[in-house]
Amino acid sequence: MCEGTREDPSLVEVLKGPSVLFIACTGSWLGAGTNCSSDPCAPTGACCTGSSCSITTASDCNGNYLGDGTSCAADPCAPPDPTGACCTGSSCSVTTEASCSGTYLGDGSDCGTDPCAPTGACCVGTSCSVVKESECSGAWQGANTDCASDPCAAPTGSTLLMAFRGNPTINGRRYKDEDIMSYDPTNGETSVYFDGSDVGFASGRIHAFCLLPDGDILISPHKAMTIPGLSGGPSGESVDDSDIIRFSPTNLGGATSGSWSFYFDGSDVGLTTNGEDIDGLSVLSDGALLISTVGSPGVTGLSSLKDEDIVRFDASALGASTGGSWSYYMDGSDVGLSADKYHDVDALTVLTEGIISLSTLGNYNVGSIAGGDEDVIDFAVTSFGSSTSGSFSLLFDGSADLSLPSNADILGLHEVGAP
Repeated sequence: MCEGTREDPSLVEVLKGPSVLFIACTGSWLGAGTNCSSDPCAPTGACCTGSSCSITTASDCNGNYLGDGTSCAADPCAPPDPTGACCTGSSCSVTTEASCSGTYLGDGSDCGTDPCAPTGACCVGTSCSVVKESECSGAWQGANTDCASDPCAAPTGSTLLMAFRGNPTINGRRYKDEDIMSYDPTNGETSVYFDGSDVGFASGRIHAFCLLPDGDILISPHKAMTIPGLSGGPSGESVDDSDIIRFSPTNLGGATSGSWSFYFDGSDVGLTTNGEDIDGLSVLSDGALLISTVGSPGVTGLSSLKDEDIVRFDASALGASTGGSWSYYMDGSDVGLSADKYHDVDALTVLTEGIISLSTLGNYNVGSIAGGDEDVIDFAVTSFGSSTSGSFSLLFDGSADLSLPSNADILGLHEVGAP
């Protein structure tokens, strides 16, 4: 006897006779001989066993019970549609194929590897491949670029700007160590680019220099000195050999003129010892500084640096209160620049990111090439950082191309691309 889900004795009228039992049921009569011991009045609902649906009680369901009163009419146990990564522009979400309003990447795919990021040409040296920016170990050329126009080809018609130790006479003109010479490899012509004696730099020596995109010249001197008219420095007109100063020219050449301002305070970011004097300098297209030092620098976050290495500095502030972070750029020992003093990188420039042009303190022997401190060699990078790899080639042979004397060590170097 059932009324709802419970047995109610008050609803039972029993008339006893020799063999008479009469029951009045006001609910659902389950049949003669049935009883309540198995809880036959428990509610039922849909039970999913795999993709099969049946109506059972919760206790009798051997799969997933969908709730009291549910049914199998809508096929609730059918497996869900498969999902995968859906790219809408560069945005990734996981949906069914039917729900994807962009490009569906297939069942089971996900957004873990950023599959919707755009691809573009990646230059590693002169080698070009099309990859995502996060996968590019060289210079990424931008979203949706490709290799069809050979964007990684080495520039032609470039001009070399060089500063020398040894005061060499070249094409009839003596270049002192405060000067910068311009050299056109296509015709062998040389000229004065910067005359340091014109602008208060005669008592110093250029230890490293490079050009900014606006034509200003960054210079690090070989010793602590005073620069007349220097503005913005932490110590007035005084500058140290771990600092960088900026020259803004109004005129260049044999009658150089312009103004000086303070650019980078090495002591603010860990360059404080004699071995941490700057002797190699370049600026990447994103504004990061590339620096090499005369000895083994100890800067925050890096260890075991040597004078054949190049480090990258990303500035958060420049000037009298310099701040920023250091990272590995090139480990010279990985690519054959040995720890002896002769393989110290003492001049460097990057015209095409992925190719480092450099000169060494003394005679070098790397890969299949060898030469002296008056040469410039190109290093085409295949991997940057603490595990550097790549290959060397000769860019400029000082003795053969320009008859430089053996004492004309290149102190500073900048390569200017063809207009």
